Amino acid sequence: MNATDYARVPFLDGIRGYAALWVVLGHVSFWTGFSLPFVSNPALAVDVFMIMSGFLMTQHFFLRRSREPWNSPRTWFIFYIRRFFRSAPLYYLILIPSSLLFGYFAQRKESAGAVSAAADLQNVLLHVTFLFGLSPRFCASLIIPDWSIGLEMQFYLVFPFLMVLASRINMARFSALVLPVWIVARHLITVYSGSRPGLLGWFPQPSLLPLKIGLFLIGMALAWACMEREEKTGARTFVIALIVMTTASIAGGFVVASTVLFSLMLFYNEASMGMGLGRVIENCRRFFGNAVAHLLAEVSYGVYLLHMLILYPARQILGAAPWYMRQPALVRFCVLAAVVLPIVYGLSWVLFRLVETPGIRLGKTIVDRFRTAGGQAALVKGVAVNP
Repeated sequence: MNATDYARVPFLDGIRGYAALWVVLGHVSFWTGFSLPFVSNPALAVDVFMIMSGFLMTQHFFLRRSREPWNSPRTWFIFYIRRFFRSAPLYYLILIPSSLLFGYFAQRKESAGAVSAAADLQNVLLHVTFLFGLSPRFCASLIIPDWSIGLEMQFYLVFPFLMVLASRINMARFSALVLPVWIVARHLITVYSGSRPGLLGWFPQPSLLPLKIGLFLIGMALAWACMEREEKTGARTFVIALIVMTTASIAGGFVVASTVLFSLMLFYNEASMGMGLGRVIENCRRFFGNAVAHLLAEVSYGVYLLHMLILYPARQILGAAPWYMRQPALVRFCVLAAVVLPIVYGLSWVLFRLVETPGIRLGKTIVDRFRTAGGQAALVKGVAVNP
């Protein structure tokens, strides 16, 4: 890919879309007892989401920096408005059935070995304000996998500060500051119950930003390399690559493999590298960037948030049928997936059209009005100073 191509990276659609499908199938696998390599571990797909989030946020900051300077409070406000109206409308809607049916879903969670916190006002307020991810008691108290939404909101909150810091000290020094925070947090805080708590306790899900900041860093570093590619020397590019792979190696083999594939799709050019991978890489780009992948990406947020609300009742209904329970695990997996997937994707498409898209438009309208008001104020000030 040429440097000018990074304003639009089509294969990012497929990565997000297929990762959401992976999460759904991973939970179907859990509830049917059918194990599939990688698929049965949906946490890996969430790691991919975090890498993509770090990449996209950094990419967009670079693309808009000519009209939205990084160190401007106006830029920070605009960023927060965009992210809130992209994430909050659908999330708040999904919170309603999650809270109203709390008792029913709490029983399902307990059967899976996870005990829910009380459905009290504190729980609701923490979720409405996105602060629940800071609490080990409330970060995974609902049936929906919203712990990662709270984590994303923490990342969005500090992201403008991180970008300003990285621009002032460069990406290498910035990574040298961030990586120790991640490594120390992973040793001080234990994730998931059933194991020995760390010095700072344990979280049922890694909903605290320091526990996952390294994954966001991978995406940020890759986007930084993309957007400054024409300016970088070979040595600086090598440093970025070293940072990325060191960080990925800490997270594990899957993150390393995913990072390598993502990096190849971003940077590989057969003419200049001559490794004979051109056709393979191009096929990967097409697979993750085709029309189907784009559709999956559009509904991915809804699929991720909604699927548990459909999966649990479907599992209970089918579990009450003797013919279903007599089937091998593979058959139960296929039947449950065949029931859940059409409902989840159908509802997610409707919600994308009726909730997500209007929310994004509302955020854009607020940003446009804020810019217009700011421009008029600057014009009036200029006239006053220069009559």
